[in-house]
Amino acid sequence: GLGDVYKRQKENVHALDVVVLTHGDEDHLGEIADLDRALSIATIVATGTLCPGCRAATQAVATGDSLVCGTLSFSVLSAGDAAENDGSIVLFGTIGGDRWIFTGDAGTAVERAVDWPDADILKVGHHGSATSTSAELLSAASPSIAVVSVGRTNGYGHPDGEVLARLEASGAAILRTDLLGTIRFVYPPWGGRIVYSYSEDDSFGNAANRILRSGRVFLSIRRRDIMDSVIR
Repeated sequence: GLGDVYKRQKENVHALDVVVLTHGDEDHLGEIADLDRALSIATIVATGTLCPGCRAATQAVATGDSLVCGTLSFSVLSAGDAAENDGSIVLFGTIGGDRWIFTGDAGTAVERAVDWPDADILKVGHHGSATSTSAELLSAASPSIAVVSVGRTNGYGHPDGEVLARLEASGAAILRTDLLGTIRFVYPPWGGRIVYSYSEDDSFGNAANRILRSGRVFLSIRRRDIMDSVIR
């Protein structure tokens, strides 16, 4: 909603090069009209017209396409009917020094059909639902970090216990937004990866975030090891 728009503007974000609408579920596109009105969006990427009233033009993509966003390039590993979870746009690309996989809400049938590349970071499918994150995907991609975007009070029981067990068995470090709040990955020009989290109802985390943004503290996750804070 507009609250999130204001937060982005507070962070000095007033324009977006690309907005990917993975599919038509409300929790994946519900804010696009507000974003389009408040920010300058160059391109909306989708498999169909999911915001007919938006000012931004829609770029349609299909399986096998490439998607360019500034200096970044992504491969579309799967894409289909926007009305179906399995029609989600699935992306693979390198950000900083990390190879990322974004799966939307695609389920295990899609996961078993895709030829997965090796990855460093997996955006866990369908918010940790039991319908996604198959053993086949984890074995093929072998991510070292798994990020679960899930509401703290969601009524679906996400993330699913068996999904978490599979992730733990794979050796991936699990980062959950319901436990950590907003999770940010930063890739500084000198190399490496900086990861930190921020929770609006966590006063300690808020203070740590302010220090982080001033450049004094770095919290870093390297492979499966969580490093201690380092004061510069």
